[in-house]
Amino acid sequence: MDRFINILSARSAVGHDKDGNVIILQVDGKSGVDGVNLIEMETLLQQFGVINAINLDGGGSSTLVINGTTANYPYDSCDDQAFTCDRKVSTVLCVHSPYCDPDDCNAHGTCSAGECVCEKNWLPPNCNQLFCGKTNCSDRGICTSKGCICHPGYFGEDCTESCLSGWYGSMCTKQCECFNSLGCDPFNGTCLCKKGFTGEKCLFNCPVGFFGQNCQLKCQCNNTCFCDPVTGDCEVSFNSSIYKTAKCVARTIIQEENLVKDNVGERRKWYLTMVILGIFTAVCLASFLLMMFCSCSCYCQNEQILCSRKEHKTKKKYRLQVPSGYLSDSLSDSETVPMQHFEKS
Repeated sequence: MDRFINILSARSAVGHDKDGNVIILQVDGKSGVDGVNLIEMETLLQQFGVINAINLDGGGSSTLVINGTTANYPYDSCDDQAFTCDRKVSTVLCVHSPYCDPDDCNAHGTCSAGECVCEKNWLPPNCNQLFCGKTNCSDRGICTSKGCICHPGYFGEDCTESCLSGWYGSMCTKQCECFNSLGCDPFNGTCLCKKGFTGEKCLFNCPVGFFGQNCQLKCQCNNTCFCDPVTGDCEVSFNSSIYKTAKCVARTIIQEENLVKDNVGERRKWYLTMVILGIFTAVCLASFLLMMFCSCSCYCQNEQILCSRKEHKTKKKYRLQVPSGYLSDSLSDSETVPMQHFEKS
């Protein structure tokens, strides 16, 4: 035991520090010639921060091989005494870092000291679950290995911010294509037109007779078809471009369709004239018929009087007294005989 402790020789030891890091300490030497004894080896290990170690019993010389390559110079003589060679193995120590589970950390990390060091957005200990930012995209996006891909209308590391005015789409990367608008829908880019404008890109004024947001309201003006396209106010100047345009269109339609001006006042006068003429004509016709009736009645009455007189004159009878016994027995004494064609002397 004293020889093992005090002899100078090559020494090999393996241990770990307070953080768990594995430390291998190799001192070259040759038994009885040079190297370190066990006490010196202990002091050297402490200087390197080793708190727990094992001295490898190789006997006077050791060979350090890392990844298949000899890392130190062996001191033992070979059989032909011309060269130094590795000592025949008596103790084999295989040193490696602790294994990870799984070994490849699910292809999303690297194994270090028995633990997976996960790539960005992959959760330890196995690197098999994605988690982005502080709130995992706040339920407003999809977590990927590159970070949150936010749903349309949102952006930011955790998709907590809404699109700024004039932008829309996933991650708010698309710019609105609108005119006369208040911006666009942050989700699909639909233009939000100002009052008085309409169309896919808000390029058009409200049609005549409509006003308001998206021109959905109808003008409520009694004396005109026009109203302010923004407020609906009926007090619209006739010098406005809308009025001039409508007037031009109306004039063109009248010419093309050969239309007549609709004048209510003139029509009323014409209707009144026709009614008066109709009444006058009816009165005249009634008067004429009444006169005809009266004339006919008078004529008929005169004719009747004349006819009566003529008949009375024609049918006048004369009585002839016949002596009694002159006539036949068939006639009585009191009977008279009409005398036709008899003229009174």
